[in-house]
Amino acid sequence: MKITDRDVTKEELKHIYDDFAKIDIEMGIPQVERMRYSYVAEENGEVVGFVSGLASHKWLVLTNMWVKAGYRRKGLGAKLLSMFEEKVKTVGIEHIHTWMMNMHPDNENDFTWTIGCGNEHFYAKMGYGAYTIIENFFNIEGIHHVGYRKDILLKPNEVVLNNVGQHINIVDREITQDELTHINELMKQERQNIFLDRNQTKYSRVIEDNNEVIGYASGYTNYDWFMLTDLWIKAEYRRHGLGSKLLLQLENHVKDVGIKHVYTWTAGEANARFYEGLGYKCFTVFENSFGVMGIHHIGYRKELPR
Repeated sequence: MKITDRDVTKEELKHIYDDFAKIDIEMGIPQVERMRYSYVAEENGEVVGFVSGLASHKWLVLTNMWVKAGYRRKGLGAKLLSMFEEKVKTVGIEHIHTWMMNMHPDNENDFTWTIGCGNEHFYAKMGYGAYTIIENFFNIEGIHHVGYRKDILLKPNEVVLNNVGQHINIVDREITQDELTHINELMKQERQNIFLDRNQTKYSRVIEDNNEVIGYASGYTNYDWFMLTDLWIKAEYRRHGLGSKLLLQLENHVKDVGIKHVYTWTAGEANARFYEGLGYKCFTVFENSFGVMGIHHIGYRKELPR
C-alpha cells in the first residue's frame, strides 16, 4: 500500500463517484438531479442582465447574478432576483444561498454578480443574511468572501421594484454559451483592476493497494486557500486511519506551496466527527439540505499551522 502524488484517471474517478452515490443511498439521501433555473434581461436583442442557479431538494445555490455596467443602480438586479425567487418557490425551493465578494466600502466599482464579485448592500436589501465570512480571501486586505442565504418562504421581498426601462424584457430562459462567454469577458475586464492572479491549481493524493486505487483526496488552490473537493476511502479500508493519513499528507503538501487555510463541505455525523478530529471548525450548516430530516450540509475550515 502506498500514497502517490498523482490525480486519478477518468475511469478511476467515475468508480469513486459511483461509490459516493452508494454512500448517499446508505445515508438515506435520495438521488435527485440538480435543475438549473434562469432569467435573462434583454434590450434590443442584447443581454444586459441575468440570474441563474442550481436547485437540489429544497435548496438552491445562486451561481450567477449579473447586470451590465450602465444598467446598474436602476433596480434591474432587484427585479431579476425577485422574479427568480418567485419562480423557484413554485417548484418547491425554500432556501437560497450564494457566495459573493465584500468590497471596500469606498470602492467606486459596483459589482452585481455572484461567485467572485457582489455587493453586500444589494443582498441585504433583498433580505439575505450573511452565514459566513472568509476573511481576506482574495489576498487583499479588507476584501472578504461572504456567504449569504435567504429563507424565501419566510422573507418575502419588501423592496419597491422600479420601472427598469420600457425596452428591457425579462425572459424565462437559459443563457447561451456565446452570451455567457461575452459576459465572462466583460467581468474579467472589470476584475483586472482589483484581483491578483489566483493561481488556481489542482493537488491530489492517491492511495493504491496492488495497483488499485483505494483512497483519494483532491482539491484546488484559490489564492492562499485550498478547497478540498474530494476525500474518499474504499469501504473495506475505512476506519483504519487511512483517511486521516491521506488528508494530512495533502494538507502538508499544499502548505509547502503557500496555502494557509483549507475549507470543505460534508454531510452526516460520522463525517463531521472525522473533520473535527483533525482540527476543522464548522463555519456553517445548511439544515436538512438533502431533503432528509437531520442530515445537514456542513461547511468546515481549518487554519494550517505555520
